[in-house]
Amino acid sequence: MYPSKTVFMKPAQVEPEGIIATQKPTYAWTPAANASGYRLWVNGGNGAGVVNVSMPTSVCSASECRYTPVTSVGRGDGVWWVTAISTSGQESTSDGMAFRAP
Repeated sequence: MYPSKTVFMKPAQVEPEGIIATQKPTYAWTPAANASGYRLWVNGGNGAGVVNVSMPTSVCSASECRYTPVTSVGRGDGVWWVTAISTSGQESTSDGMAFRAP
C-alpha cells in the first residue's frame, strides 16, 4: 500500500469581482485548510503586477480572509489571485478573479 497524500485545496475567491467602486479594494477569500500563510498577487489596470504581498493567517476569521493593500490597482481591468501556503511548503493558487476599477 502506498502512503496517502493530503491534497492541499486552493482558496476560493470571494471579492472583488466585476465592476468595483474603488482603486483600493479589499480582497476576500475563504481560508484553505492547513494553510500557514497566504500570498496575494494583483495585476492592475495596466496589466502589470501592482500587488505581491505575503501575509499570515491572522488576516482570516473562521469563515473568511480579508486584506486591503495600500497600493492602488489603477483604472481599468485587473485580475487577482491568492496562494495558500502550507507549513510543509505546499502551495495552491486560486483560479483568478477579474474586476474593473474606476
